[in-house]
This record gives sequence, C-alpha cells and structure tokens, in this order.
Amino acid sequence: MGGLVSFYPDSINNELIETADQRIIINEIKVSGELKYFKRSVVMPDTLFLNKGENNIQVNFSSSDFINSDRTLYRYKLSDINKNWIETDSRNRSINYANLKPGWHNLQLQATDRGGFWKPSKEIRIRIK
Repeated sequence: MGGLVSFYPDSINNELIETADQRIIINEIKVSGELKYFKRSVVMPDTLFLNKGENNIQVNFSSSDFINSDRTLYRYKLSDINKNWIETDSRNRSINYANLKPGWHNLQLQATDRGGFWKPSKEIRIRIK
C-alpha cells in the first residue's frame, strides 16, 4: 500500500516456475464434524492428537500448483486401513474415515506434478487416545 511495484514479464524465469516444488496443502481437518484448529497453520500439521471418541476424521486438501490444478491427481492411504493407494482427481479432494480405533495412524497424501509424476508424500500422524 502506498507504493509501486514493477517487473519485466519477459525476464521471468519460466524454467524455475516449471520446476517449483509442489506440495500438498491441508485446507482443513474436521473431527466428528467439527473443525479442528491448530496452534500453527493447518498447512503444516504433522501430528494430530485426538481424545477418546474423536474417531471420525475428514481431511480436505489441495496442491500448491494452482496453474494446473484441474490436471493434478491425488492419492492417499491410511496405515492399518488401506494397503494400496486410493487415487482421486482434482474434483474429489476430501478424505473421510469413520470409527478409527484408538492408537497411532499414519495418513499419507501425494499429488502429481505437471509431468504426471508423483511427488513425495505429505504425512500426518494421528493419535487417538
């Protein structure tokens, strides 16, 4: 505000943009239908601690590649529940798990890059008392 920003569009390094590190973004996490708030950004939760009875989880996610978001594919799996990856597309970016047992669970999420290759996993550890 109160300033001026200028740049030269022809000097943008398109190669750098093409190889930018793409990440999974956790948009929100609901537990038993209620939104969970974290002390740090929901983009970065690594461990989710839940109380007894908080065993219904919904995770909404997206990718940091906003330019090709309609072509991004996703896959996920939850330890002890899914042996294989469950794949989905850009329109279905929500995961629901109900009646999870107490203990530790590990949720892994992946997205494809612009070349169609799977990027490294985003992991969320879930601990239900």
